[in-house]
Parts: sequence; C-alpha cells; structure tokens
Amino acid sequence: MKSQLIKIPVTEVRIGMYVAELDCSWLETPFMFQGFLVNGLKEIEMLRQYCHFVVIDKTINKLNLPRQTPNRTEDNPPKIKTLNEILPQRRHNRYQNKVSVKNELKVARRIYLDLNRFSQKLFKFAGKPSKETIKEIQGLIDPMVDSIIRNPDAMIWMANLKQRDSYSYKHCISASVWAISLGRQLGLPKDDLKVLAMGTLLCDIGKSELPKDILKKTGSLSAEEFEIAKKHVDYSLSMLDEGQVCDPEMVEIVANHHERHNGQGYPKGLRGDEIPIFARIAAIADCYDAITSDRPHAVGCSASHAMKKLYEWRDYEFQAELVEEFIQAIGIYPVGSLVELNTGEVCVVIEEGRELRLKPVVMRVLDADKNPLESMEFIDLKVIQQTADGSALFIDKCLQPGAYDIDPEALYL
Repeated sequence: MKSQLIKIPVTEVRIGMYVAELDCSWLETPFMFQGFLVNGLKEIEMLRQYCHFVVIDKTINKLNLPRQTPNRTEDNPPKIKTLNEILPQRRHNRYQNKVSVKNELKVARRIYLDLNRFSQKLFKFAGKPSKETIKEIQGLIDPMVDSIIRNPDAMIWMANLKQRDSYSYKHCISASVWAISLGRQLGLPKDDLKVLAMGTLLCDIGKSELPKDILKKTGSLSAEEFEIAKKHVDYSLSMLDEGQVCDPEMVEIVANHHERHNGQGYPKGLRGDEIPIFARIAAIADCYDAITSDRPHAVGCSASHAMKKLYEWRDYEFQAELVEEFIQAIGIYPVGSLVELNTGEVCVVIEEGRELRLKPVVMRVLDADKNPLESMEFIDLKVIQQTADGSALFIDKCLQPGAYDIDPEALYL
C-alpha cells in the first residue's frame, strides 16, 4: 500500500496516528526513532514542545500496523496485562541520579572488579554452589544495586567492557546490570532490584555442566546440540536447589528467562502473562547483552543496532512495554559504547543525553585518521554542535565493541 503523507498542525495529532516526519531535525528531539506510532498523551505533549507541524502517514495506524516480523502471531495474540496492572504495589519509586557518573565510576569500578573475580571463579567451578557461595554472591550484589540506584550510568559503563574470551562469566554480570537498570526505570523497590540482580546473575550457572565443545563451537549449533544446550536451565535449577536457594521469584527468573512472549521460547513454551514479570525483564537483559557481545559463534552488534532489533521484536519476542522502558533506561548510545562522529573521530560515550538521547557527552579516543590521541577531550554534543569550520557535528554511527582494536578494559580500567 502506498504511503499517504499528510501535513497537519501538531494540535491535531491524535492517539493512533503514525508520525512520519517532523518540522524540525529528529536530532533535536527526544524521540528515539525516526517514525513512530502515537500511543498516548505523553507523545502528543512532547510533539507540542518541539514542533508546530508534523507529517502523518494515513496508511499506518493502530488498527492496521504492518507486520514487521513475518512470524508474528497477531491472529492469536498472547494475553498480557499492562505493567501498572502487574506491578501495582511495587512500581512506586521515581529514582533520580544522586551522584555524577564521574564520582560513581570510582565505586562502580571496584564493584565490577570484585564481581568479575567472583564470577570467573564461579563459572570455573563445575560443582554445586554452597550456601556460603550464595551468601557471598548476595554480599557482592548489594553494592551493585546501590550503585545503580545512585546513578546507573557508571555500572552501565562497566557492563560495556566486553571481550570475546571472557563472555561466559562477564555475561552474567552485564545482564544483571541491564536487568537492575530496567527495574530501576520501572520504579521497583530495592528488595526487588536485589532479586532481579541475583536471579539474572545465576541464570547461566548450569552451563558449566554442558560439553565444552558446545560452549566453544564457532558455528551454529545443530538441532541436536541445541537441545543439549537448552538443558542448562535444568542444570541451573538443580544447582540452586542444592544450594538451597528458595526465593521463588529468583528461581522463576532462572527457570523462565528463555521463555518468549509469543510462546516460542523454552523450556515450557510459556507465552504472555504465563511468564513471570521478573523473568521477562531478565530475558530482555540476557538477550541485549548476548547480541552486543562477541561470542564464539557470533560477532556482537552495536548498542544502537541492538536497540532497533529489540524494538522490532516487541510484542513478538518480548512485551512491548518492557522493551520501550528498557530503551528509555539504557538509551540509544549507552555509556561506555563506542561511536564515530561524522568527522571520522572515534569516541566513547561517557554520559547519556537524557533529554536529547542522540546527543550524549563523549570522550575522543581516536582522531579522524584513527590514530590514538595523547590526551582525551570531552565533547558535550548538546552544547558543541559544530566543528571549527562551522559544519554540523553529530554521531554518524555506533560501533561494535572492540572496533579499531580498542581494548575496552585497557582504556576504561
């Protein structure tokens, strides 16, 4: 169907309309994607702040949205409650950053290194975790939760330290950071954030029971190998049982973090509201970290590409509300991600642009010829929008972790 583009005053925008164009640059607005469906009054209010006119596409609305994924199951959609219906008593905190990223980074670095050492030991230990092990994990989780409550960007920076040979044990730490950050965005109380952190951290401990040739295989798994790999969920639950981890919500996270909104996950093929809410959160965190990491069988994608993929998978792989809240929590250019400016210079994002998400604060690490810089220069893209010759300055693309042989740990730690 051919698009029917119509320019209308922003005062005439209504819920259900699809906004295709603005009368200003998308880079000057908080909107995450170029083209979006108006789902509520919040989007209308934001449009009125930034625009006088918009262009809508009359062929797209809430009733006839095109299928973005050929396997979507709109004919028999899973039952799903809104987050306010699921979390009426829990979703009550409105967190604000209490410290700067710079100050919190010192604390986050120490927490990260402690968790790194412990997780490496945990994943090399093929036996069942003891009560003492579980207590030790809890002692490390609490400071991480506290840090993310104060300012999530510091631990997000640490979570972006990715190396191929350390994926197995660092994945659990990073996934926990993403899960806590999403829980913070949802306003969950501290005790719930601890449950999320602990459950997500322990999701993959059962992989120590899998054959090493499956864990390290560089190509795609065969159907038979994939069935074996899926058993890590049962192995993880068995370990938790022997370690006497009895928190039901924590166990639910481990048991269900591979279930999917459309029922195509495993081990039980649960769908929609059948999947516990904390497991849905962990599933998004686990998936995001996996696709942005280099693994034996796949090269990690950039943060912005991963966000676009999650957005495409909403209401298919994951609950749409949770995906949208996750994007709000982490941002298009998360702290610690590598980006390339339109000048060719390579930077690391050091502070997310909460209001203008396409214009974070960055630190230059390579010049336009991709040579390392002797001194690091900080650029606030909200303030500095032009180069010395008057040309526009903006992020051209988000880079894969480790691009241009940049060693993230050597640079940031």
